[in-house]
Amino acid sequence: MPVIPISHVFLYANKITLISTAEQAGIRNQGQLFASSGNVAIDANGRLVNSGTMAAANVQDMNNTAEHKVNIRSQAFENSGTAVSQQGTQIHSQSIQNTGKLLSAGTEDLAVSGSLNNQNGEIATNQQLIIHDGQQSTVVIDNTNGTIQSGRDVAIQAKSLSNNGTLAADNKLDIALQDDFYVERKIVAGNELSLSTRGSLKNSHTLQAGKRIRIKANNLDNAVQGNIQSGGTTDIGTQHNLTNRGLIDGQQTKIQAGQMNNIGTGRIYGDNIAIAATRLDNQDENGTGAAIAARENLNLGIEQLNNRENSLIYSGNDMAVGGALDTNDQATGKAQRIHNAGAIIEAAGKMRLGVEKLHNTNEHLKTQLVETGRERIVDYEAFGRHELLREGTQHELGWFVYNNESDHLRTPDGVAHENWHKYDYEKVTQETQVTGTAPAKIIAGSDLIIDSKAVFNSDSRIIAGGNCLCKQKKTVCITSKPLARRKSSAKMVSCTTTGVRVVKDMMKQGIVNKIILCRRKSHATFHWVHLPMNRIAKH
Repeated sequence: MPVIPISHVFLYANKITLISTAEQAGIRNQGQLFASSGNVAIDANGRLVNSGTMAAANVQDMNNTAEHKVNIRSQAFENSGTAVSQQGTQIHSQSIQNTGKLLSAGTEDLAVSGSLNNQNGEIATNQQLIIHDGQQSTVVIDNTNGTIQSGRDVAIQAKSLSNNGTLAADNKLDIALQDDFYVERKIVAGNELSLSTRGSLKNSHTLQAGKRIRIKANNLDNAVQGNIQSGGTTDIGTQHNLTNRGLIDGQQTKIQAGQMNNIGTGRIYGDNIAIAATRLDNQDENGTGAAIAARENLNLGIEQLNNRENSLIYSGNDMAVGGALDTNDQATGKAQRIHNAGAIIEAAGKMRLGVEKLHNTNEHLKTQLVETGRERIVDYEAFGRHELLREGTQHELGWFVYNNESDHLRTPDGVAHENWHKYDYEKVTQETQVTGTAPAKIIAGSDLIIDSKAVFNSDSRIIAGGNCLCKQKKTVCITSKPLARRKSSAKMVSCTTTGVRVVKDMMKQGIVNKIILCRRKSHATFHWVHLPMNRIAKH
């Protein structure tokens, strides 16, 4: 390939234009190209290699009427030096490899159809920085240990982006991708950050904006270290799954997802929160419960809501749960199912739950029988009679055993019985004790409205500080005011696990009962039997 070398040469002029017309020809600059009052324009059919300096106007130039631009058009552009422009830079190339500096005080427009390799390089401008492939979705960008930043706006449109370098804009940062994107380093915008991909997005660092964040992806995984935060609106949308173990925060937090999983260390905060999803699982992991907490109002438009052990759904003011969100991000309609399993759903103000079936359950209730008493008892019973005469009681005044050739039992009515039973046993008392419990709680500081066909409250609590309006025949709400009820074909079932008190009459080891059948003299026949006596009572 023919190459036009510019080596250790200093070219100074008002305007500099280099044109290489030979096919596959190239230009290599190791010197300085300096246009003091005009443009630097380079058109190479082949490769442009710059390890020197290309500058349009020096920084002392106060003539703002001059264009002072750098325009480069080539099949491949390699820069390990410095390209500086006062007004703007335009580069059109199939590929750009930059390990040097591409700097501009004006707009910087990089049109790349193949690849942009900015490893250890710097691309910066004071105005607008645009990196794109003309909407062809072909350019691959590598910003490993590199810097892409602007004092104003950055717009990136590409097939893919690898970034563990610096990516920042003082005003707006807009990134539109086709492939999966992994956030390894902080990406920040002074005002607005927009990040979209048709692939999956994983964030293990920070996505931050001063006023607004907008994220769109096929799937989103916000890892434990992940932080998605804005000083204003945080707007997140996924086609399929959103999994959060990190932090999502904003003044106005809005989330739309297919299935949303807020797990363990996952925290979703906002002054006002609105979430729309086919299914929302707010669940614990390794003993740590997830949290969705609004400082003011919370609206959930969910088909299925599962709030599991140790997890929290909270609103500092009002809360509404329905099947969808309206255009004002208010919950409307009815969810198919809410299962609050050993977790908390709480609003400091009013709460409205619109749901077909509501389950409020204690998933970790455990009980066991514990012995609470043991007593030895001796009873006597005359054969054919069904009255037990207890040893050591007042019956002793009216009965006794005497021997007249054989043992007799004399009862209070004066009758002596040759045939009688003696029972010698221990009475053991056992009672149910709770060894583990995690009741679910639905709590409203003010009014609570439950619009449901069926409510199942098992060993758990539904509490209202104000009126409790339950659209069913019965209610189990504990309230400080009279309950308001409406006729309905719905049912509410409140189940409380009851313990038992078990009393068992057990034969003492080594002592047996005897049935004595006496004829006369000493012709007695002894029959040894084991007669347990059980009495069970609920308490």
